[in-house]
Amino acid sequence: MFSKFTLLLTAASMVAAETKYLVVQSDDKSVDGSTLGFIHEGAGINYGFAGSAEKSEPLDYDEKTQLLTTTATGITQVFSVDSKYVATTVAGSTKKFSFDDESKLLVDGSSAGFYLCKNTGDPYNYSQSSYELMYYTSDSPSDCITITLVDSQKTIEPIYSNSSISVTVPTSSTTVPTTLTQSSTTSTASSQGASISSYTGGAAIGAPIAGAALFGIVAALV
Repeated sequence: MFSKFTLLLTAASMVAAETKYLVVQSDDKSVDGSTLGFIHEGAGINYGFAGSAEKSEPLDYDEKTQLLTTTATGITQVFSVDSKYVATTVAGSTKKFSFDDESKLLVDGSSAGFYLCKNTGDPYNYSQSSYELMYYTSDSPSDCITITLVDSQKTIEPIYSNSSISVTVPTSSTTVPTTLTQSSTTSTASSQGASISSYTGGAAIGAPIAGAALFGIVAALV
């Protein structure tokens, strides 16, 4: 009896989590429809960037806890906007997330506050060439692009979509970079320290770069 009850509880918890694929919605056609992925840039933290993979990095949404989580790195990380950097982190989140009738992501009840920015001062300086996902409740930089995030599974195709995006990441502890370029459906990479494998809907880094695991669709970042 106990075993059956335990199995039922486990099944119920699995049903409670719903996979979300967040995409960018914006009046700016250069970024509207961009997918999202998260790059390792610190201990237990992966920062969000926009790209053009077929699908965004999946996040599991629990309606009861109102949290988004991922285990892409092998440990559970929580989607967080607690600092200006939108990230998945082992530190958790003080905010609660939900989705409205238009599938927009809400932070404590509001879809406002999300931006795509460059030159944010992120640890590895990926934002010098790529749009980083940021969150501001006030005083956002004037050169950032205002966006909302929506669950792509519940929305119509975006009006616009990016055709080709690239991002440069280091291949080792040296400063020698490798450039990963992603068209709408195809990705290529050349490096000595990274291997590429694929999953449904996008490209994945199969080996750590500079000793750190990168997120599943790093090839798609802007």
